[in-house]
Amino acid sequence: MIIEYLFYIFLVATVIQLLYHVLIFIRIWFYKESEPVNYKPVSVIVSSKNQLNDLRSNLIYFLDQDYPEFEVIIINDASSDGTDDYLEELEKKYDHLKVVTNKIQENDRFNKGKKFGITLAIKSALHDTLLFSDADSYPSSNQWIKKMQSSFSSKNQIVLAYSRLEKRKGLLNRLLRYESLYEGLLSFSCTLCGFSLLAQRRNLGYDRALFFSINGFFSHLNLSRGEAKLFVDEASNLRNTTVCLSPEGMTLSNKHKSYLEWFSDKRSDFHLAKRLRFSSLMLLRMNFFSQFSFWMLFPVLLIYQIDMDLVLLVFTLRFCLQYIVYWKMCKFTNEYSLLWFLPFYEISLMLIHLMLSLSTFIKKVHDWD
Repeated sequence: MIIEYLFYIFLVATVIQLLYHVLIFIRIWFYKESEPVNYKPVSVIVSSKNQLNDLRSNLIYFLDQDYPEFEVIIINDASSDGTDDYLEELEKKYDHLKVVTNKIQENDRFNKGKKFGITLAIKSALHDTLLFSDADSYPSSNQWIKKMQSSFSSKNQIVLAYSRLEKRKGLLNRLLRYESLYEGLLSFSCTLCGFSLLAQRRNLGYDRALFFSINGFFSHLNLSRGEAKLFVDEASNLRNTTVCLSPEGMTLSNKHKSYLEWFSDKRSDFHLAKRLRFSSLMLLRMNFFSQFSFWMLFPVLLIYQIDMDLVLLVFTLRFCLQYIVYWKMCKFTNEYSLLWFLPFYEISLMLIHLMLSLSTFIKKVHDWD
């Protein structure tokens, strides 16, 4: 009797997974890159806190963009590593570079988070079209601004785009890149359906008027994070958000992470997710729990050989659909190498996310973690 119930749960979970692939994830197959109509001036805002080496490596890629009129604003967020002197010298060389210094976060209460510095930069920006990234990232090409700006229109006030780690050796690097691929697929396909979520702070654009229309980050100022995800979740609607999936519109990150740093960041992300609107939470949770049931129950049904023809049929169908949508996503992101062991990465990430999510109930995550 229990096995029969598990069989029906598996079928329901698989049907939900098939619906996600056919109704949502498949949308990226129909994405068409926007053609630039005009090149409006753009302000690029890059956050930095004690990241002198990152600035030395990456800032030049933002400054050397092939674009008619733009400025690059660097947020020097209470840095104490010599960033001030480096940026002062660089300002003399580049007329379109501006430095905004935030010293308030030297206060112990606000020693984390980027929101105050970003707000200062937005207020000082010369232009209304804003693009955002971090000092540990850099554009994949000198066409980055063009690709991002061409996605804006009178209706599209928010542009979500892709950011991933540089390719390096090691399992952790592959897991982190797959996580970006998985979250990117969720984010972009849902956005194309009208439900924007999981915005990436290292590659994001929005209109300044929209920022001030919802009082910026006011509704989540008590959280150190959420300057991208929570802002977009609050400011987006069915019509004002789009995506940029051009390979030239990506950003790459050369940030080195350890397992402990990754786990700590994900725990904070799960804590942050509780603040998302109900529809966003439902989309994320339903996908995860149907995915979890699919993978956990499949081997059980194989062992007990319950209706094997049907089980293998729906498993194969879901498996094929998954590769179809991920192949397209990999085409945009140049991550074809992840396709070889896709099920392994999916199961590993699913189990890691589950354990980290459950750990937030055992050891609480504070708002300023």
